[in-house]
Amino acid sequence: MTHSTHRLVLADDHTIVREGLRLLLSAVPGVEVVGEAADGRSAVQVAVKLQPDLVVTDLSMPGISGMASIREIKRRCPHTRVLVFTVHRVYEYVSASLSAGADGYVLKDAGRDELISAVNSLLNGKGYLSPDVA
Repeated sequence: MTHSTHRLVLADDHTIVREGLRLLLSAVPGVEVVGEAADGRSAVQVAVKLQPDLVVTDLSMPGISGMASIREIKRRCPHTRVLVFTVHRVYEYVSASLSAGADGYVLKDAGRDELISAVNSLLNGKGYLSPDVA
């Protein structure tokens, strides 16, 4: 099933972050934000319901952990790519995220261009790691 438009779900417990991501990523040609979640459990539920091409998720959210939600999303939506968008720059978080099934990892202090590059990279079947954690 191919989409002319790539469908994204945003998962972050901060409303302003989700709103900012929605504005930023909706402006990218061929990208549509189709769902949002404010915690790990609803991130899994929204992903399973909508089967998006990409989930952009924080690691620190209420409910189930970001790592657990990544594992569950990848198990129940094998074609969905997952981009971690977080403040955590320590190796253990990067390693655990990738082990859980994340396809990319971007730090929240990244610029707009880096985030868009990461999203495009994942949507094109590649991975992405922020230079600061690579």
